[in-house]
Amino acid sequence: MRTYLGYITIFLLLPVLILFIFLSHQEWSLAQSPYHVLDERIPIESIELAQNSYMKAANGKVISEIYTGEKRTYLKLEDIPLFLENLFIVTEDQKFYGHAGVDLSGISRALLINSQNNNIEQGGSTITQQLARNVYLSHDRTYNRKLSELIYTYQIERKKSKPEIMELYLNAIYFSNGAYGIEAASQYYFSKPTGEFTKAELAFLAAIPNNPENYNPLKHFDATKKRQERLLKQIVAQGDLEQPSTKSLSKVRLN
Repeated sequence: MRTYLGYITIFLLLPVLILFIFLSHQEWSLAQSPYHVLDERIPIESIELAQNSYMKAANGKVISEIYTGEKRTYLKLEDIPLFLENLFIVTEDQKFYGHAGVDLSGISRALLINSQNNNIEQGGSTITQQLARNVYLSHDRTYNRKLSELIYTYQIERKKSKPEIMELYLNAIYFSNGAYGIEAASQYYFSKPTGEFTKAELAFLAAIPNNPENYNPLKHFDATKKRQERLLKQIVAQGDLEQPSTKSLSKVRLN
């Protein structure tokens, strides 16, 4: 009798079990992974930076330059001096090729350096964080902006290789006076391409993005020059450059 009742119970509950499995499968199929949600909300497979347009004469000479808000000439990473890349890594993000976008030790190091110099020499943000801020976000000092920055940083690290991130960074950062990216800054301040720069000149330009207003070389040349010298001392301390002579540093002249 008990066996008979057991079979009846199983028979009656079977449709309920089937319905439960069916509904669970529907919910599971509708559920999205966090990666899928991020890719849907923050699609960054392609990061396009605004660039200058040029009108040229028949002989190839530039007769007019057109830009919309940002002066920029995009350079591939292989066309940017390796010294400049190393300079930003040493001074901004020493663990760039090792971390996944955020470097807690870098934040601690920045606090130490800033306290020693009684000035904001380093912000603690990684190169990827700075790229996210420059491309997608504002520079507001709010918790919401910082949280958004971390999310964008995570996405960029997922979608881009380190060399791609470095290339975008060197083309995105602001060098004051409307110049965005290293090539626009090179042409604006020295009227020559980045590839022709001395190490002292590259360090001078690298001094600007940390604070484009305070280190605007047209208004605060001496401040920019002092920061250039600090950057060179820092990269010398890392063993990536021999001690530059005072004569070589003094050769930096703007147009």
